[in-house]
Amino acid sequence: MNGKTPQIDSKIVDKSLRAIVWPVLKEVGFTRRNGRTTWRDRPGCIQTMNIQSFNSYLAEAMGATTFSFGVNVGVFYPVIAEHAGSGAFIKDLSRPAEYDCQARFHMAKGISQPNTERRRWFGARTPVAELGAWVDRPDVWYVRADGTNLDEVVADARDQVVTTGLPWLDRLADLAEARRKFLEDESTNHAPGIVAEHYGGALGSPARWHAVGALSVALGDPDGIEWATREMASMRYYQDQPADLDALRRASEPDKDWRVDSAR
Repeated sequence: MNGKTPQIDSKIVDKSLRAIVWPVLKEVGFTRRNGRTTWRDRPGCIQTMNIQSFNSYLAEAMGATTFSFGVNVGVFYPVIAEHAGSGAFIKDLSRPAEYDCQARFHMAKGISQPNTERRRWFGARTPVAELGAWVDRPDVWYVRADGTNLDEVVADARDQVVTTGLPWLDRLADLAEARRKFLEDESTNHAPGIVAEHYGGALGSPARWHAVGALSVALGDPDGIEWATREMASMRYYQDQPADLDALRRASEPDKDWRVDSAR
């Protein structure tokens, strides 16, 4: 024995995820999976969940192990991408990455993982942090290097997905409720600098108004489209870059050549 603490690897983490998390998600419709990302279809949107791993740089910055993880869920609305130039950069609209989703939720764990101190048995008995530089974060499930808490934290991730993540996804599957959120709800944080819910920009931003307009297209609401495009037309951003605004206008009045107005 060399005295070093045994280290787990990603295969062991994946084994725990396969046993604890993925079967639960498959039961509720997440039937497509690639690695640590899974998807399910709902009318008008595609939902995804991703178990985020950390490279050595991020893990070191957080004081975590590379086996620690975050849990992110998101909702992708094809109608928004179809009326935006950025949609052309998404490789597979049926399997969008979580970061391509217009509505995103970086989840919080349900357990506390403080870094306790222990005292050396020799010398001046200087307190030593048991987990090194780790400082507990609400959005990171800390996995010990030896894996002794692995199934515990994976089980908590599953529980949080069931009790918090799936209800959030269900709410955002309602296109009318999604439009309301893009129009009215601020993004939220778990703690200063730690994002929770995010809707593609600040409240009232160009991206938010574009989402409102595109979702109005999906809802078949011409008044909503007219309202959103009127607001967008007043913004300097769309005055300088009118392509996405014109796409929404064409959705409501396909026979009109909006390039004339855009050139003014």
